[in-house]
Amino acid sequence: MHNPDAVHQQIEYDDSRFPIRYVKLECHPADNMFSILQWHEDIEFKVVRRGRMCVSLNGREIKLNEGDILAVNPYETHRNTDFFSETCYELIIFNVRLLLGKMSCFFDRDVFLKLLNGSIKINNVIRDPKIARVFDMLIEEMQSPQNEMPAVCLSLYLLSVLLKEQACEVPSGSALRNDENLKRLEPVTQYIKKHLCENLSLKVLADVGGFSPKYLSSLFKNTVNINLQEYIMQLRLSRAQELLSMTDNKISSIALELGFEYENYFIKWFKKRTGVTPSRYRAMKR
Repeated sequence: MHNPDAVHQQIEYDDSRFPIRYVKLECHPADNMFSILQWHEDIEFKVVRRGRMCVSLNGREIKLNEGDILAVNPYETHRNTDFFSETCYELIIFNVRLLLGKMSCFFDRDVFLKLLNGSIKINNVIRDPKIARVFDMLIEEMQSPQNEMPAVCLSLYLLSVLLKEQACEVPSGSALRNDENLKRLEPVTQYIKKHLCENLSLKVLADVGGFSPKYLSSLFKNTVNINLQEYIMQLRLSRAQELLSMTDNKISSIALELGFEYENYFIKWFKKRTGVTPSRYRAMKR
């Protein structure tokens, strides 16, 4: 998922009848800051199989070691920030509404709906061997699916256990307000994504969203947990890494596409953020 929509990520499933997405990822320390800050309505889990990594979740830095499981609840802003070594993790994302549509008669629908509307949340870090075994069973089932129903049943069973044993209540109204603010910011974040090569001043972005510059700055910081200019830099870095990995475009062309007039400045900026030059990063990815 290296090219998600700005902030709001619409999760795509290979088969809408099977609303579970599974990806196994191998990551290197040079991949630090490749991912951009995002949020979505689905629930996401990261299962660390090897190595160590750090994830920013609602502005809080969470370090994960081998065997740890991270739960990302609906509407929580998140991004990978560091891989401290060669790291392998498995990513599982569920569309809870679609899953419930298949087997709602066997599970407590009201509890699941509380998760979706933000009144309860699953604890972010899970270190329970029993739950880890259920994840292992689910992943094994998804790697050789002959029938969707076992995976659907396991997914809903897993969520039921987590909601019973690893969940807590959320203060009334806080999740709803955050959801509303994220949606209010969408015109701004979508504009940023489409105009990365331009001068994205606070005044221009405030006009796009219909806010005053001061209000936009405060709203973005309080909702997304980073300031607006840092978010733009994250998007530019993510796009630069994508272009270096997947195209043969000249570094000077990539710099211009991302709003850098001078190639040398782009190279220094890229190295400061990743620890390697653009040329070195490209060579590591080939």
